[in-house]
Amino acid sequence: MSVYLEKLAEFSTLLRREGLAVGMRETADACQILTALDLSDRETMRLALQAVYAKSREEQAAAGISPDTIRLSIGTEHIDDILWDLGQALGQ
Repeated sequence: MSVYLEKLAEFSTLLRREGLAVGMRETADACQILTALDLSDRETMRLALQAVYAKSREEQAAAGISPDTIRLSIGTEHIDDILWDLGQALGQ
């Protein structure tokens, strides 16, 4: 579990460097969520962390994120799987 928490702290630092308003409270909340979740359920974990880190439209705009921005989260996967997932998501 400690590896996940270290990675989460690094992620929060990266978000701050990119100009997003991520403070100790968000990081602590995210750590608490990770300790309570089944880490094998990636979708639940993603949604829970998104709930912690998601910002209002105004905060997104201040960070340079527009409504037409696409956010990709890609793990270590075969390129064919990634391309297939993108095609599905974009309706192609």
